[in-house]
Amino acid sequence: MSGGIGDAVGHHAGEQWLDHTNLDSQVGTRHHVIARQCDQARNHQQGADQEVLQWYCTKAGQDLLQRMILEFQIDHVDRHTENGQGEQWKELLDVGEFELHSDKDIGRFTVSRFDLALNLEVGEDEAFTSPPPFIVYLIGAGRIMGMPPLFKGSGLILGLVFPALTNSTLHAQQFVEETFRLPSQSFYSNQLSVCDFDLDGDLDFAVADGQGYTSQGSALQVRLYVNDGSGNFTDESSIRAAGVTGWFRGVEFGDCDGDGDPDMILAQDYYERPRLLINDGTGVFEDQTIERLPDIRLSSARAQFADVDGDNDLDIAFCDSGSTSRFGSNGRSRLYINDGTGHYLDQSGARFLGGSVMSQQMDALFFDADDDLDLDLYIATRSSGTANSSRLWTNNGSGVFASSLTAGTDYSTYSFDAGDIDGDADLDIIGANAASGNREKLVRNDPGSVWTDITTSISPNPSADDNDSKFFDVDNDGDLDLLIAVLYGSRERIYLNDGSGAFTQDSSLISAVSDATLDIAVADFTGDGRADIITVQGEGGSFQNRFYRNTGPADTRPPIIEQVTLLDPDEDPPSSIRTRLSDAYTSDRGFDPAYVRIEISLGSSDVKAHEMFWVGNSIWSHPVDIQECQGVVTYRILASDRAGNAVEGPWISADLSGSSLAGDLNSDNVVNGADVAIILGYWGSSFGCADTNGDGVVGGPDLATVLANYGSSL
Repeated sequence: MSGGIGDAVGHHAGEQWLDHTNLDSQVGTRHHVIARQCDQARNHQQGADQEVLQWYCTKAGQDLLQRMILEFQIDHVDRHTENGQGEQWKELLDVGEFELHSDKDIGRFTVSRFDLALNLEVGEDEAFTSPPPFIVYLIGAGRIMGMPPLFKGSGLILGLVFPALTNSTLHAQQFVEETFRLPSQSFYSNQLSVCDFDLDGDLDFAVADGQGYTSQGSALQVRLYVNDGSGNFTDESSIRAAGVTGWFRGVEFGDCDGDGDPDMILAQDYYERPRLLINDGTGVFEDQTIERLPDIRLSSARAQFADVDGDNDLDIAFCDSGSTSRFGSNGRSRLYINDGTGHYLDQSGARFLGGSVMSQQMDALFFDADDDLDLDLYIATRSSGTANSSRLWTNNGSGVFASSLTAGTDYSTYSFDAGDIDGDADLDIIGANAASGNREKLVRNDPGSVWTDITTSISPNPSADDNDSKFFDVDNDGDLDLLIAVLYGSRERIYLNDGSGAFTQDSSLISAVSDATLDIAVADFTGDGRADIITVQGEGGSFQNRFYRNTGPADTRPPIIEQVTLLDPDEDPPSSIRTRLSDAYTSDRGFDPAYVRIEISLGSSDVKAHEMFWVGNSIWSHPVDIQECQGVVTYRILASDRAGNAVEGPWISADLSGSSLAGDLNSDNVVNGADVAIILGYWGSSFGCADTNGDGVVGGPDLATVLANYGSSL
């Protein structure tokens, strides 16, 4: 339903915008109190809310205002308010969408699950001389997020959500702190990982807790927080990971044993063994470290899952700084290779060419740096200088890595994140604290894997000793903005992207909270189609983790299919189809999809749909047993995010019709008994290139072709 505001509420509020002096007869005496306070503010009368009221009533600086966004959440509408208007307002709130009209056409508002947004478009020469009527019409019990209420009474809360006026686009506070959604705690938390580990359809998270900055403190329980479906969390650690304690710096999820549920790897500091926890399918984890991991102690700040060798199981990379702590200098990065069943061998020496000894390793990030759909590895270090700067290890496709510096040396890096900041479909990177002077370092990935330092594209970029970052489309405009986890600051920092990879901070978007954030995650925890923020706290303060609910625009953009590739059918292991996807936010694992599927037809077979397997940051894979003589293979990718935005990729065809050598049906460059076996195996059918003469049936003439060329080779 849509119509003018008079159409919507005219039966009880009148057809026109109301002057504040006439409120008493329209909506009750309580609102007249506000009108009197406005008059007092105009007359410079003193009072606790004088400054706010004066701003509210006068609209000083409206000539500079381009856009106002009012955000409020109504818990419920009281059915017993004055003049019997509660039921009428409940009906109005349930309706949907309205157009607002007066003598000025100023915008629209949308009602969705009692989340209301009013967008006012105001010309440069226009100004309001009385309170926007929609505010004074809000009658009922509830709350309006933002500035403190102007008036509180029985069954009524009336408030404003205008930020201070500026000479640029005006935004409401979009990320509102709602830490009541998290359990109260005081644990030294280092890192979190988001995952639906109990497979109930909503996003839970785990936290790596570990006591002590430079010296080993008490062992702490790994924490598992379970979502009730609406973004409220319960600590179920003692039930789901009973007795698992340690000095954990990193936690990540991945299906290491191929049974369809996410398992958990925990990186430990202070020369302790990592821990591998196996999911029983319901989100209860068993420590199977002894059975599955090498008996090697590490001083590790981070661990990550990825299929590095293309065999469709998940291997594990670790930071390792040696025999003391993560601040040590005699460690090397580690790579554990999966045998296909979730049991691991240390193959670091054979797979890191030139060795991987680096001091003070802080982060390990898998991502596709060179657009070839295998997982490369970035190791971040807190040391500086050429020998110990963070390094990119480039994968040759089979899990063998060679290292290089990207855009020169860096300084005291704590973490890296990867995302496409300029819309060119390759992955750029940001290093938290990686530039000189304890600033963020931004590096653009240009064609040909040329890395360009564009740190000056972050404004401002203060000296701050920050610990983490995420890319995140805050305003749903299709480009990735930037979120910085701030250590000992007044608030987390949010930067808006101009679309080209230049970032400008908007400090009005998130609640001001002073704490010591060590890690930050973005995901839709409340299930409303908006990605929220969770931070974890360590090193200082009260150690209370934080939740920020997103009250801004919902995600309406589907995932992007950036690449699709059919790996070479002649390779061993068997071929796979891989795809790389991106969406509205990043993490070490990529985004959290509702599904990623492939539809595929091999040769003349019917189209079949399969769920694809996550093989590392933003990459999914599906193994296919393709014989060359199956002819044309046709496939496409389908994906959806958790907001329900879906994408269907185009159909892709690969012609695998056979070798140029007559009779070489399996394309191994020789005609032999294997080719005879193909003829006999498909005798009487019309199967692909086994029908060598194209008469529609595999028979004697086709066998004669093979025998005539028997022993030939290329």
